[in-house]
Amino acid sequence: MTCDGCSKRAVFKAKAEGKAREKVWCAGCFAKKAIKYAMAAVRIGVLLLAFVGRSYATDIPYSVVSVHSAVSEQTSTSNQATKAIDQDVNTLWHTQYFPSNVPPDLTQPNYGWIKFALSAGYMTDGLRLTQRQDHQNGRIGKYHVFVTSDSGCSTGFTEVANGDSTPWPNTNATQTLTWSSTLTRCIRIESRLAADGNTVFMGIAEVVFTGTPTAPVVTLTDPPSGYLPGFPTTQALVLQATASVVSGSVTQVEFYDGATLLGTDTTAPYQYTWSGISAGTHSVTAKAYGSNGETTTTSASTVIVYSSLTDADTDFAARCAAAGVIVCNGFDTPSTQITPYIGNDGLSINRVSQDTTVKISGAGSMRFDEPSPPHGGANIAGNWYYTFPSNNFVENSTFYVQYRVRYSPEVLNVYDYSGSVTFKTMIIHNHGSSCGGVEFTQNNPNNQRVGWYTQCGDYFLATDPNTGLAMQTGGGGAMTQQIDYTNCNYPSYTTCYKFRPNEWHTFYYKIQVGTWGSYNSTFDVWASDTDTYTQKQIAHVPSYLINCNQAPCNQAPGQTAGFDTIQITPYMSGLVKYAGRVGTQGRVWYDELIVSTQPIAWPGTYRGLDKGKGTGQGRGLGSFH
Repeated sequence: MTCDGCSKRAVFKAKAEGKAREKVWCAGCFAKKAIKYAMAAVRIGVLLLAFVGRSYATDIPYSVVSVHSAVSEQTSTSNQATKAIDQDVNTLWHTQYFPSNVPPDLTQPNYGWIKFALSAGYMTDGLRLTQRQDHQNGRIGKYHVFVTSDSGCSTGFTEVANGDSTPWPNTNATQTLTWSSTLTRCIRIESRLAADGNTVFMGIAEVVFTGTPTAPVVTLTDPPSGYLPGFPTTQALVLQATASVVSGSVTQVEFYDGATLLGTDTTAPYQYTWSGISAGTHSVTAKAYGSNGETTTTSASTVIVYSSLTDADTDFAARCAAAGVIVCNGFDTPSTQITPYIGNDGLSINRVSQDTTVKISGAGSMRFDEPSPPHGGANIAGNWYYTFPSNNFVENSTFYVQYRVRYSPEVLNVYDYSGSVTFKTMIIHNHGSSCGGVEFTQNNPNNQRVGWYTQCGDYFLATDPNTGLAMQTGGGGAMTQQIDYTNCNYPSYTTCYKFRPNEWHTFYYKIQVGTWGSYNSTFDVWASDTDTYTQKQIAHVPSYLINCNQAPCNQAPGQTAGFDTIQITPYMSGLVKYAGRVGTQGRVWYDELIVSTQPIAWPGTYRGLDKGKGTGQGRGLGSFH
C-alpha cells in the first residue's frame, strides 16, 4: 500500500515503521495537503474578491471621440488618423513615411503625436491602445499621455501617464494605461521613442478611452414630454425638473419657452411657476448646468394655451393628463400634429387639413375632403399614419383607444358613389403591415352600419346573439350583432347603432391581446353620439384569435411585432376610380385621439355640460374598465 499524492518522505516513513503506521502517515500526509490546498484556495478567493470588487470605468463611446489633429498621416496607403478609432484593429493610423536616405522634416517634432477630442466632458481614467498588427514600424515604446478640459485642444494639458521608464514592448498586443480620474475634453498621445528604437514613426491600430460622463442628466417631469394640457392664459403652470450629475454637482436648472428664458432654480427640487402665459403653442425645455461647465437640455414638451378655456378643453386636457396616456392629439397644431403624418390620396394629392370651425375642443379638428370625380378611387382622401414612439403592444398586453369622428351626409350615403362601397374609419395595426393578423379595421358597410374585421377582411369580429360567444367568420352579417343594441342581427339593422350625419360620434376600444395564434384575445367597443350622448357597448368578442404577421409566432420578428400604429382613413373599399356623381363631395372630421395603457375616462367626465350639437360638448357618464 502506498500513499499516492503524498511526499516521498512521508511514504518512506510509513514503510519503515510498518503497514500499521502507513495509514496514519498517509492520513497525516493528506491532512497536510488538504490544509495547504485550503490555504491556497483562500488566497485565490481573496484575489478573486479583489478582482471582482474593482470598479471599472465605462468605455467612452466611439460616437463621442474624434481625431482633432495629428503630427502627420500617411494618406497614400490609407493610414489616416481616423483609422485609430474606426473599431478595426487591422487598420491603423501611421505618421508620414520618410525614405531612409532623406532626414525627417525638421519643422516637425522629433516624435509622433495625435490628439483626440471628446464632444462631451468625461472624467477619464485610462485607455486601451492596440499596437500595429502586421509590422513593427510605428509601434509605440516610450509614451506620454496628456489631457485637458479645453474643448479646443489647445491649452491646459496635464500629463497623466509616462512610459519613459516602462516602455511598451515591440509586440502587437493591446496595452492598458490607468490614471487618476481627470476632467477631459481632449487627449494627446505622444510616442517619444518607437518600440523598435525609431524616433520618427508612430502608429496606432486602435485606441479606446475609459471614463464617466460629466454632463448632467435632466428630465422635465411636469409637463412631461409630448403632453398637451391645454389651459387658459389666466392659469399658472408649475414647471418641474429633476437633475443629477455623476461628477461634481448641479449648479442650476433653467426653464425655457423656445429660446426665451423663463426662470432659473439653483436648488432641488427644481421648478418655476409660469404665469401670464400668452395664448398659443409653447415649446418648453429644461437645461441643467454641472459644476464642471457641462450642460444638458431636455427634449421639448408642447403646451397649448387658450385665450378662453371652454369646458370641452378642460375635459380633453384632463383625460390626456391621466396615467398611462401615450398618445394625446387634439389636432390643434397642424405643423406638429397633422402635416408630418399625412399620406396622399390615389392621385398623389393631399386631402387632409385642419378645420378651425367644426371641432370638439381646442383650435380645430382634422378634416378629410372626399372630392367628386375625378378622384383616386378607394384611396379617395389619403390617410393620417402615426406609429407610437416607444410602445409596442405584443402578447399578453392591454391597451385602449378613444377618438371622435363626424361624417357629412354625402359620405354616409355611399351608394351615391358606386354600387357597393364600404368606408373605413380607423385601422389599428403593426407598422409593418396594415393588412395582416395584427390588425383591427373599423369598416362601415351597408349604408351606415358599424363593424370590424382583421386579417385583411378574412375574419370579422362578432358574437353569437344566442350564446354570446365569439363568432370568427369570413364575411356575412354576423358582425353586426351589437351587445347593448338588441335584435341587431343580419339581415335587419333597424335597431343597430348607426352613424348620423353631422354628429360627433365617440368610439372607445379596449383590446386585450392574448397569445398569437390562440383563441384568448378579447375585443370590446363602446360608442355614443352627441345627439343622445348615451354610451353603449356595440362589440364584445371574447376568445378571439389574433395571428402574428409573420410565422413562427413564438419568436422574432413575428412574436415581437405587435400593435404600434394608428391609421386614420376614410378609405372606400370598392370605390371605382373617377366613379360617382359630379359635384358630390364628402367630408370626414376627427378629433381628440387618445391611446393609453390604462382605461380612459368617457368624454364629459370632467365637465358638467348637458350636450352640444356640432361642438361636441356633452354630459359626462364615467369611464370604462
